[in-house]
Amino acid sequence: MAIESPCTQICTIDAATGLCLGCARSIEEIVGWASFTAEGRRTIMAELAGRRQALAPAARRPDEKANRQKQRPGTAPFADAS
Repeated sequence: MAIESPCTQICTIDAATGLCLGCARSIEEIVGWASFTAEGRRTIMAELAGRRQALAPAARRPDEKANRQKQRPGTAPFADAS
């Protein structure tokens, strides 16, 4: 049986918070996820919504809007238009 995971495959650790911008877990939680008890994983999962709220302002970098404008459907993120 597969272990439930909040991973979104957006694996970028925010330097200010130490949390992943994709799933809002710490690197320690990510690395140890499979070895945690089901209860431990549920406890972390319950905390993630609040962490994402805290991450939201940190995740918005000044260059984010410009980079998002370069991204088009069906292209790699930040791909050059040429």
